[in-house]
Amino acid sequence: LGLNVLVVDMDEQANLSLRYIGMKKNETGNWIPLDHPEKEEIKEEDPNFIGYSSVTDLFSTGIVYPYPTKHENLTLLPPHGGQIKKIAAIHSNEGVQSVLYNFFNLPDVQEMGWDLVIIDTPPSLGALTLSAIRAATHVLIPCIMETKCIEGLPAVIAKVNMENRKKNHNEKTVIAGILPTQFKKNQALHNEYFDYLKNHNTYSPLLIHTPMYDRSDIRNMDERIKDQVDVPPISPFDKSTFQAKNRRECEAWCLEILERVMGKEMIDLKLNRGQGVMSYGA
Repeated sequence: LGLNVLVVDMDEQANLSLRYIGMKKNETGNWIPLDHPEKEEIKEEDPNFIGYSSVTDLFSTGIVYPYPTKHENLTLLPPHGGQIKKIAAIHSNEGVQSVLYNFFNLPDVQEMGWDLVIIDTPPSLGALTLSAIRAATHVLIPCIMETKCIEGLPAVIAKVNMENRKKNHNEKTVIAGILPTQFKKNQALHNEYFDYLKNHNTYSPLLIHTPMYDRSDIRNMDERIKDQVDVPPISPFDKSTFQAKNRRECEAWCLEILERVMGKEMIDLKLNRGQGVMSYGA
């Protein structure tokens, strides 16, 4: 689509960072960033730069240096596992919860030219997740079709609504959708909960209709990444190594989410639909 994207990885597991820029483990076994590829240039402008940058710097110095990836239009801000755990353990702190909102509203940051910022949060409603909700225009709720996750949906929606009460009308966060993840279509429980969401007055309009299926391609990819085995694919969209059917599934739910966030007309324009350039799913 040609979008300039920043990914902010706030999860101590660092799966996105491992996939796109690589990470290393420190002496305590936590994932920490590699040295920044532009560290010498950064040090010339910032003598206090320690050689790497992480999202936790936003909560201390407020100065960060996102990492380039092999994709020209994708940059990424990784976590520091040990430091992110401490922040994630904080449950109620107004200052912490405002960090991302304040950062992305800085004039210099808004001039960076990012079309889309994706914030990956921990699977909890601690300070990091609340900070992301406050900063976000849209929230996507991944949900495994199992009892614990389904029962947790009201709490997530309530947190979004609570934050919206503090915002101006034109700043309110929209729930972009509920994405069924690790979906096993042959498992009765998963199908029962999927049908429950489809028929629920509140959840039905939010449901992403193409689940993220539980595919061996994705599991194997994640294991290779965690083991730091430098073999493809690093992304489910890698056409050369990822099974075409599975890739199309991922593209389908991504497209549905983007249409909800950016508008169908904008996505149609980006894909040049109807102009003979690209027809999705062809």
